[in-house]
Amino acid sequence: MSKNDDQQVGSVESVQSEVGHKIKAPSGRGWRFIMTLFIVLLFVTLGFGFWQGYHLSLRVDEQGQRLKIVQPALDRARERLAQTDAQLEAQASAQAQFLQSLEEQTRKIDGLNQRASQQGLTWQLAEIQTQLRMAALAINAFQDVGLALEFLRAAKKAAGDLDYSALVLVAAAINKDIAALAVIPEINRTELYLTMDQLRLTLDGLAVRQPPAQMGRTEAEPIVLTGSTFERLGRLLQSLLDRFSHLVDFRRGQPGPGPIPTPAEETVLRQNIALSLTTAQIALLRREQVVFERSLDRVSTLLDHYYDSGAEPVISAQSVIKALKTTPLGIDLPSVDHSLAALEAARLTLGERP
Repeated sequence: MSKNDDQQVGSVESVQSEVGHKIKAPSGRGWRFIMTLFIVLLFVTLGFGFWQGYHLSLRVDEQGQRLKIVQPALDRARERLAQTDAQLEAQASAQAQFLQSLEEQTRKIDGLNQRASQQGLTWQLAEIQTQLRMAALAINAFQDVGLALEFLRAAKKAAGDLDYSALVLVAAAINKDIAALAVIPEINRTELYLTMDQLRLTLDGLAVRQPPAQMGRTEAEPIVLTGSTFERLGRLLQSLLDRFSHLVDFRRGQPGPGPIPTPAEETVLRQNIALSLTTAQIALLRREQVVFERSLDRVSTLLDHYYDSGAEPVISAQSVIKALKTTPLGIDLPSVDHSLAALEAARLTLGERP
């Protein structure tokens, strides 16, 4: 070792020796002091603990008093909370029942709506069918083209108001029937019937043909027989013709006039004319063309035989009769069977039954 190391070792040993001299074991007095100090600290600690415990118990008592004061309110709050929970449960149960009943009502309403829609469709289809049948009745029973067209147009409008593809063919069939009826001339039977009524009233007040007025008796002009034989013969024939012309009615191609009726026969004549016009009216309604024309011919013949054919009322009546005879009664009208068949097919497509 070097000299420096020896010096350091020696210094360490000297320091250890000094410390050993300074640290000595405590004496009995020191131990008492330490024990006293320990006991004091223990009592202080215990006292502080007891003090803390006391204050803590005071606080606990205070909190207990406060809790006793608040406890009824808490109990009431718990009761209210329990009641609220019960009410909420009852409301939830009632709400669940309401929702369930609402769902049932919704299902019922949906079913009713479906039934109402189905019933509405049934009624609308029945309305269309009724319109078509009325059109068929107007054609077959009355041969009234105008009335049939009105019913067909109403059926077409009712079919157009329904938004169903199955009714497109129905509307097309109705359009076809309308087009077929539109080209047929319409015969106003009511007007013709009233025209014959007016003719009967006119003829009932018309006077029959009267005998020619008696001329005053005059001396017959002497027949001059001067001149040649042919001139004398011509003057003779002319004189005879002038004297007997009022006794003869010359009508080429027509029968001569009948005898002038007596008052009793005039009554029968007017009844025969009225009966013939009534028969013509019945034939008009029954569409009997032959009976209609024969009845009017009968009236025309009676007018020619017993009335003055040159009088203005008779000429007017004959013109009316001639116009009436040209009226066609038995027109072949188309049927609406195609429209009815198309409607029946639409019923089957839509699940309807008549």
